[in-house]
Amino acid sequence: MVQRRAQYSDEDRDAAVVAVLAGGPMKTTSEVTNIPYSTLKAYVAAARKEVPQEPKCRGPPPLLPRYAEDSLRD
Repeated sequence: MVQRRAQYSDEDRDAAVVAVLAGGPMKTTSEVTNIPYSTLKAYVAAARKEVPQEPKCRGPPPLLPRYAEDSLRD
């Protein structure tokens, strides 16, 4: 059976991290928010180290440099 990627928003992820940092159990928080346990564990570890962790982008790297990509969006 094919396993699908979990769908959750950045706000849900941030709320789950805050809940775990406030003392909530990580396993229960993972089940309630439908965020994979290992993913939540990585974001909580990064939050404890105060290192911002950006979600990984799927697909090939962009062809243009970062400043060019940003100027296209603006």
